[in-house]
Amino acid sequence: MHGSRPELPHAGYKLVRVVFRGDRPATIEDFATGWRRDSRVWGRPVDIVAGHDGAMYVSDDHGGRIVRITFRAR
Repeated sequence: MHGSRPELPHAGYKLVRVVFRGDRPATIEDFATGWRRDSRVWGRPVDIVAGHDGAMYVSDDHGGRIVRITFRAR
């Protein structure tokens, strides 16, 4: 969810996970948040690419960077 324009109510600024039951979406869960804290925006996620290393790479058109998200087994 990219994020809203400055003049609109604050919405988005996060990645969500859509859980399917059969062929229909059942729930939507927050996956990665924090691109906006209170009134401070540090990023606006745009696109996601899966890397060969198993990480997710998220482009950010506000900060002009790529965010790498990794998984660590417990």
